[in-house]
Amino acid sequence: MFTTSAIDNIDHNPTATRASTSFHGTSISIFQHPSSDNAGEERGPLNVIGDGKAKKVPELPEAFTNIPPAYIAKKPTPPTTSVFSLPSLESFTTHLKQEYEWLEVVDLTEEVNSSVSITWSAYHASQKRSRQFEVSITSLLPLLRDEAHSVATIKHALQKISETVRFLNPGQTPVVAADQPLYFLAKQVQWKWPEHGEDKVILMFGGLHIEMAALKSVGSLLQDSGWTSALVEAGIASSGTAESYLSASSVTRTRQAHQITACCLYKLRKSAYASYSRDASQSSEDVL
Repeated sequence: MFTTSAIDNIDHNPTATRASTSFHGTSISIFQHPSSDNAGEERGPLNVIGDGKAKKVPELPEAFTNIPPAYIAKKPTPPTTSVFSLPSLESFTTHLKQEYEWLEVVDLTEEVNSSVSITWSAYHASQKRSRQFEVSITSLLPLLRDEAHSVATIKHALQKISETVRFLNPGQTPVVAADQPLYFLAKQVQWKWPEHGEDKVILMFGGLHIEMAALKSVGSLLQDSGWTSALVEAGIASSGTAESYLSASSVTRTRQAHQITACCLYKLRKSAYASYSRDASQSSEDVL
């Protein structure tokens, strides 16, 4: 069964005045993705305590808890590649159609009340998707005491994930998700140690950081375009808040600003084409 995983830091900082310790460890999550014809195999909890009379839980295997030392003295160089592929634009057609359907709903809505799903999130949440899916089987591996922001910890986590995937689904390439700081360390590990190379493990951002990277890319394109000034003049945001949209410091607010912009541009485009249809003497380029 196809298996994915995620690495993250897990921190516990007690606020009590008498607290003397804290925890800054690493968590590894494993996800199996069942289908309608493959529901997976139920695995009960391991009986590590025995007959229930033991007063001490057995220690975890040293192969899991002991992290071998590893460091990178010199920043590794990414491997060169002569072949790369991008997804076909046809794969975005369905999603673009759904977005234009939402823009049409916003454009035609005159009165907003609790029964109208006008916001982007409410509209898409109200749509019934025909695609069926099964709930993923998730498991949290025992926590590592070492902090996640370490080359040695990330290298060890990649090794344990590879072993787990090899056991659960032999022959599959491990897929690992991480946030930006851990992704940065994991890529360096891949470039330094071939056994964890890019042909052995697939690394990807988590969903939040994928969106952050996309919004920052759009912000770099809109730099000095007058977009932030338009938002300020329209009363949508203050000057400082509008400038923060370029760097996507707040994902929620930046996403909302782009949604408002898309609605306005869609309305302007429809008005321009309507004006062109009434006055055929003007070229479409002049109208637009």
